[in-house]
Amino acid sequence: MTGRALATGRTISSTNLTGMDVEVARWLVSAAATPWLAQAAAETDPSSPATARRWRRHLSAEQATVVLDQIALRRRAVKKLGDWADQVFLTRDGLEMATRREVARWRARRLVEAGVTSLVDAGTGLGIDAMAAAEAGLAVQGWERDLVLAILAQANLETLKPVAPASVNVHQLDDLTHLTGRPDQALYLDPARRSA
Repeated sequence: MTGRALATGRTISSTNLTGMDVEVARWLVSAAATPWLAQAAAETDPSSPATARRWRRHLSAEQATVVLDQIALRRRAVKKLGDWADQVFLTRDGLEMATRREVARWRARRLVEAGVTSLVDAGTGLGIDAMAAAEAGLAVQGWERDLVLAILAQANLETLKPVAPASVNVHQLDDLTHLTGRPDQALYLDPARRSA
């Protein structure tokens, strides 16, 4: 299996199940995309063909699409993610599968109350559960096999810094066997994020 290094220097697989180009995902979470996201937030209808044509005069077709999609997805995400919606990076499928912020926070509180200090979020997706766990004070490792989701999840977790340091690694799920066994560590696996 080929590997690449994420910003944290960890080796990650090149699996991509989202359909978003990996380099476009890296660009999207970079400082270079920040002004474009801010400008796109002012668009009345980021999903309209006219808006897309106008944006393609300034960005590549892929960049224009992901920026405008982020704004449309963030607007849809408000009911599910509250004030996190305007900070996080999303995919359509990821938003559909994401845990509601209140539920993720409730789970994180329950883990803390049970004496858990460390969480391995296997199949972290966009990192919403990992964000809630990190916010609750847990040391978090998010594991994701999809490279694009790992890039987006790492960026999402970084919105919490310096409050809650966390990391996302991309590994095959059978690599998790050595992570459990400590009484203060929990393994969270959401089977809805598995593909057939």
